[in-house]
Amino acid sequence: MVHLQADGYGCDIGMAVVEDNAHGLFAKYRGRFLGTFGCLAAQSFHETKNFTCGEGGALLINDARYVERAEIIREKGTDRSRFFRGQVDKYTWVDVGSSYLPSDILAAFLYAQLEAREQIQTKRRRVWEYYHQHLQEWAEDHGVRLPVVPPHCEQSYHMFHLIMPSLAERQGLIAHLRARGILSVFHYQPLHLSPMGMRYGYRVGDFPVTERMSDCLLRLPFYNDLSMEQLLEGQDGLQTYPPEAFAFLDVVEERHFWFIERNRVIGQWIHRCVPDVRKVWVLEVGCGNGTVLAYLHNLGLWVAGVDLFRTALKRCRTRARVQLYQADADEA
Repeated sequence: MVHLQADGYGCDIGMAVVEDNAHGLFAKYRGRFLGTFGCLAAQSFHETKNFTCGEGGALLINDARYVERAEIIREKGTDRSRFFRGQVDKYTWVDVGSSYLPSDILAAFLYAQLEAREQIQTKRRRVWEYYHQHLQEWAEDHGVRLPVVPPHCEQSYHMFHLIMPSLAERQGLIAHLRARGILSVFHYQPLHLSPMGMRYGYRVGDFPVTERMSDCLLRLPFYNDLSMEQLLEGQDGLQTYPPEAFAFLDVVEERHFWFIERNRVIGQWIHRCVPDVRKVWVLEVGCGNGTVLAYLHNLGLWVAGVDLFRTALKRCRTRARVQLYQADADEA
């Protein structure tokens, strides 16, 4: 069984596992380092990790039965290490293997970071704790869940995530931050809904908790040298979402008309209410077309026919009427 130490927080395992500790280097669970619970543990030094050499990783072997074979696989399938130790008079191929060793330059680049691990982790802790402290009130007001680290866990400060109330809210926040020049991203897609997972017979709804977390989880900007100015900018971007509450909203489902009073945020509203639509035909829209078009363009939506009812709307400036339907590209 492969066990993922997600976000660098540990948890009870209680069985023999291969531990995926890509997020958890130097984190602890009940005083014990993550990466020491599994028979084997994989460590990542990819560019997105706390300590990096661009690519590559490490295999931690916590069961002596696997040491010799791991050494052979690392040595391209040969017993070359045994030869250097004088255990055999020549080396040859004895198993499968490949070339997994990093270059000396990459190893030195990584080693310097490991030597400075306390400084690096202190910087990352500063960013994580700033987010956690300054977003508490906003999160409570908007039904957003912040990370929870149990008292018996010492985390790795790998990332800071939000769990939004819905997919529509998450996508709306991503678009809102992007419009302010702030990059936020969603996380992994459910493995069972990948093309390979579907090929094995999995379907939407098989793992509802996984699917909900995938839909709602959002990652905030997080790297070692985020400045206080950048953190304040990110905080302000979050705390201005969602935009001002709509003073008037009426949905007439049978006609598929949406009425909104504040035209300047109509693009955000469309994306929040109809999150799965990627091509939208806006048949009627009132004042503020420039803002609407810019926002829809940022969301990657197909837009057409926005000027059809300018004259009629002069008699009713406080409301915009928008008709939406999902269209294929050739229809649009």
